[in-house]
Amino acid sequence: MWIWLAALAAGATIDWSLTRWLVENGEAVEGNPIAATILEQFGWAGLALFKVSSVVLVGVLGLVIARKNRSVAQRVLQFACACTFLIVGYTCILLVRQEIETARVLDRETVRSAKVEKKRHSFLKIHQESR
Repeated sequence: MWIWLAALAAGATIDWSLTRWLVENGEAVEGNPIAATILEQFGWAGLALFKVSSVVLVGVLGLVIARKNRSVAQRVLQFACACTFLIVGYTCILLVRQEIETARVLDRETVRSAKVEKKRHSFLKIHQESR
């Protein structure tokens, strides 16, 4: 059971880190309205405390449930981990999409720059020949 709680804590940490990177780079906004409000009012430290509180709450619920039925408690923690890592997976997809779009923009700009440079050379060549 402790391994699932550790995995949940790791997932929440990864989620917080990826969210911070995406939001600070203007690539995304916090999608959870409760977390977005906390972020807006209390900053990144507040959001980190919210994530820690969520993990603690699920952990306490798991321990309470485990007193009656350990396998149910384990399934609750597994479900919480699955939800967290689905969110982390979605965030990773956002990161990959952003990187792909950045690469496409750079490719278009490289092509455009090459065309401009070619026209510039042609113009200079014609201008020098006309003297």
